Amino acid sequence: MSSIGSSISNTEAKNPLKEAKGDVEWKGEEGNTGHEALLGLKKTTTTERYQEHHQSQHWAFSGLLTVGMVMGTGILALPNALVYLGFVLGSVTSVMFGLLAYYIGLILGRVRNGMYPECHSYAALGHAVSGPRLASYAQAISLIAWYSVLPLYLLTASKSMTNAFDTSLCGYTWALILAVSLTPVFFLRSMKSIEWFITFSDISVIIVVVILLIKLAVEAKGKADHSLWPPEEDFLTAYNPISFFVFAYQGQQVFLEIMSEMKNNKEWPKALTLGQSIMVPAYTVTAILGYYFQGKNVPAFLPDALESGPLNITVNLLIAYHVLCAYLINNIALVRFMKQHFFVLPDEASEMRRTMHHWILCVCVCASAW
Repeated sequence: MSSIGSSISNTEAKNPLKEAKGDVEWKGEEGNTGHEALLGLKKTTTTERYQEHHQSQHWAFSGLLTVGMVMGTGILALPNALVYLGFVLGSVTSVMFGLLAYYIGLILGRVRNGMYPECHSYAALGHAVSGPRLASYAQAISLIAWYSVLPLYLLTASKSMTNAFDTSLCGYTWALILAVSLTPVFFLRSMKSIEWFITFSDISVIIVVVILLIKLAVEAKGKADHSLWPPEEDFLTAYNPISFFVFAYQGQQVFLEIMSEMKNNKEWPKALTLGQSIMVPAYTVTAILGYYFQGKNVPAFLPDALESGPLNITVNLLIAYHVLCAYLINNIALVRFMKQHFFVLPDEASEMRRTMHHWILCVCVCASAW
């Protein structure tokens, strides 16, 4: 840790953003300042930067945002992973990747908050660290990551609705209904504005896990067929369940956006610790108990164990709600980037115009995702 701290101190002296600006505000060709100018991007006004990065979010809500982004439906497939990994390797894998995700988040926070606090995106951070080539690569990867998951979220939520209600509506119709239901929420333009949605989303996924584990425990018949160690299998068969844990801890693509809205981004380690202290125990306990109760007969996806009825409806509705909240987090990051670099409003634009501008872009993105 001390070596990391000294590295940060040494790097701050060579911060290209600070060198570029010096004692006066440095401006690029378009009149923009800071990392936007270094990136050669379109102008982002002071007003717009304040509105989108108003830095008013408490660190606890930032931590819950990481949970809402990372802890999705992947947790519901982890007990099945232990069928192929066994108790020991499965538990170690869960904790190991949780600690790895925590370390990555800490390093990302140290780089952004300690070295380049002006950077609100991976593109800006990439330019500050390496130059325009890395910035272009980071920008492209970020856009792909944000956008590509949106259709997946709609598809997952629509599948939950199909499982919840025995109707003639197909998945496409449910996806359209869900997309339309999101339109009122598209007026909310920041992570701060959806923090309570995300808080209830985190609670909903925990409720789902508790319900399903109780269901598995009640239906357990005799002693389940367990294994401490992985059975004999080829490499690909053994690696596939490990990838479940990799997927379950993935979600770092919005960490910089979450940091940029914190009241004090120096408290990022506290936010990250809160998030990981929820996720790592939840993942590990869910995997172990699910496998303990049902052994090799545990469903590949825990909600598959439910039969039609009120419990099935409740679980699937909560899953759909949680998934749609994850959609909102990625959507805000994507649309914010679009507003700052592709669809830039003039400085004199009113608050109402900015809100409608944001809403129209959200609706267009949602329609394309559908």
